[in-house]
Amino acid sequence: MAQSSVPLVFLVGCSRSGTTLLQSLLAAHSAIWSVPETKFFWYANPRHEPKRQQWGLVSRRLRPSLVKFFADIQHPELMGQWIPLPLPLGYATRHFFGQLQGLTQAQGKGLFLEKTPEHFREIPLIQRYLPQAKIINLVRPGQDVVASLYELSQRYPQTWGVNLTDLDRCIDYWLEAVTVAQAYHQDPQHRVVRYDRLVADPPQVLTDLCGFLGLPFEPSILEDYRSVSPGLVRDRERDYKARAAQGIHSQGSQKFYQVCSPEQQRQVQTRLRDHQLDQCFPGS
Repeated sequence: MAQSSVPLVFLVGCSRSGTTLLQSLLAAHSAIWSVPETKFFWYANPRHEPKRQQWGLVSRRLRPSLVKFFADIQHPELMGQWIPLPLPLGYATRHFFGQLQGLTQAQGKGLFLEKTPEHFREIPLIQRYLPQAKIINLVRPGQDVVASLYELSQRYPQTWGVNLTDLDRCIDYWLEAVTVAQAYHQDPQHRVVRYDRLVADPPQVLTDLCGFLGLPFEPSILEDYRSVSPGLVRDRERDYKARAAQGIHSQGSQKFYQVCSPEQQRQVQTRLRDHQLDQCFPGS
């Protein structure tokens, strides 16, 4: 079960918002341990299995995903601690993150950072089963994210393109993520971080974020993150996550004009007109 002495932090946000970069920066801190995306709730939540949802049991998809995950982090022996029965979602959640907290202690670290962007949809489950956890929600200007999502949906139609079937779906996804961030903006366990502010002034944003986590800011993370980043990305993800180790800068605005036609640009700008970050998060 959860090791209360090791705080849990979840980093969430719309995909293509810079979560891998922020994870790398934080994981370079001497007190923080992190791993590639667990996607735990993505596989554990029985949203498409009515009987399991009714009884509060984990999805059938969870066990095979855990086998792969523990192999990826080179701890396959941890599967031996799982009872081969349909487990209650709450128990499975506490057990899984308890295992990761134990590994954090074994690494000599004091805080575990989990990064799965799509977990922004699972904040109610996180708060229900792991009420002491803190949540960092990274938001990035909409047209930058939408352009990146659309580009990947066209390049990888069998993976990214399955759900992001057209430009409107990409816009919908970003709007959903930002709406969630707005809903929790004032929650004391929740911190919204703007990507544009992060790349404009990394020391200031990271100092504030470390304070939220109860840690001192370490200037060395601004260089060390480059060596940490590769260990947080699976081999199959490297093609579209490689930029996280290339520097703290934004190329999104230019990509918007490169990827989207003039007509598509107008479509995006019209739908996002009332959802600029300055409007959504005044004072942030």
